[in-house]
Amino acid sequence: MNTTTISITTTPETKAEALAKKQGINLSKLLGEYLKKLVHAKQHQEEEPSDYFIKSIKESEADVKAGRVISFKSGEALDYISSLIKDEK
Repeated sequence: MNTTTISITTTPETKAEALAKKQGINLSKLLGEYLKKLVHAKQHQEEEPSDYFIKSIKESEADVKAGRVISFKSGEALDYISSLIKDEK
């Protein structure tokens, strides 16, 4: 496993060592896990939307502009679906 050494100076107010001890790990492991999460979060923020997603959004926008969308207030959707089922019988 490749590793990188980082030297960090903290003040007692950060209580980082106490936090690590409370977690049952050493400070190095705590900081390593934090850095992994930070990198993972940053990578997911920069993801580009897929072509499928972009196409779907454009189709949805076209449906809204063409009036092919029905909006409901809370509870109205079930009434609408029930009326469609009744009409089919």
